[in-house]
Amino acid sequence: GHDHGHDSHDEAAEDHADHSHAGTDPHAWLDPDNAAVWLTAIAAALSREDPENAATYQANADAAAARIAALDATLGAGLAPHADQRFVVFHDAYGYFTEHFGLQPAVPVSLGDASTPSAARIGQVRSQIIKSGAVCAFPEYAHDPVLIDTVIEGSNVRLGGELSPEGGTLEHGIGQYDRLLTNMAETLIGCFEA
Repeated sequence: GHDHGHDSHDEAAEDHADHSHAGTDPHAWLDPDNAAVWLTAIAAALSREDPENAATYQANADAAAARIAALDATLGAGLAPHADQRFVVFHDAYGYFTEHFGLQPAVPVSLGDASTPSAARIGQVRSQIIKSGAVCAFPEYAHDPVLIDTVIEGSNVRLGGELSPEGGTLEHGIGQYDRLLTNMAETLIGCFEA
């Protein structure tokens, strides 16, 4: 929930989405259902600009949608046994992914932007993590992994591999979206099953 009263910005965000992360989490591409919608829109836009090749754009969009649907089913099957497991992440970027795949919401460390959070704040986060029953914690690409190490120190929480919700570690090109989702799923599963 929002811990800072409802200003008009939040209200608006909640009107057109009943996701609890509405308005805070821009990572909409982590839900493959959104990708299918975008493919249709992209094909339509390209077809308007270049009507002669409309059939090709549509065929490509259909093929990509089918490929993503198959990937979605595979990843969903791999993640399903872990539906009850809690995990800790650097910041709240995974709502679309966890909701789509039926996972527990991630527990964000969210120590704010301060590079060195106070000992009290770290203690708070640590007890929150222990209370949540989280089994794994994941550092995130381009964020300092020391913070994750610090908050799980002395607990039974395992350190998982690095998550990259923006695909920052991937080479650009065909199949990048598939690799992004696959890496996310495999990194989570890899720690859950360790």
